[in-house]
Amino acid sequence: MGVLEDNKVTLKNGNTKEIKDLFKNEVLLSCNIKGLHPRANNNNAMSWCEKNPIIKKTTGKVINKWKETIKNYMMINNKLKISLDSIILFKDDEGITSWGYSKSLRKGYFLLNDNYEFEVIKTIKRI
Repeated sequence: MGVLEDNKVTLKNGNTKEIKDLFKNEVLLSCNIKGLHPRANNNNAMSWCEKNPIIKKTTGKVINKWKETIKNYMMINNKLKISLDSIILFKDDEGITSWGYSKSLRKGYFLLNDNYEFEVIKTIKRI
């Protein structure tokens, strides 16, 4: 469950690297969201939503990597490959930011990019 290993993530220094090439304790870009504890469990995160959340740039370390085989995934904007059951932060077409399952994403929704801006979802392909 998650982001596929050939996706690129942004490191603290601004460079990008494929997930499969990351190593333990490598520092990545991350974010803190006001009103949501950084280590909130899935139940707390899934019940959180806000119209204009305050999202601050921070970093996080790679703690573990898991590998599993999946047959079905989504390709978003021809660059993000994600499993159907991943929990992801998004903004809907009414401007509400929340956490939800990736399979609920729709064209016209928005995802947070590595510039800490919400980028519109233009294409979603199920593979």
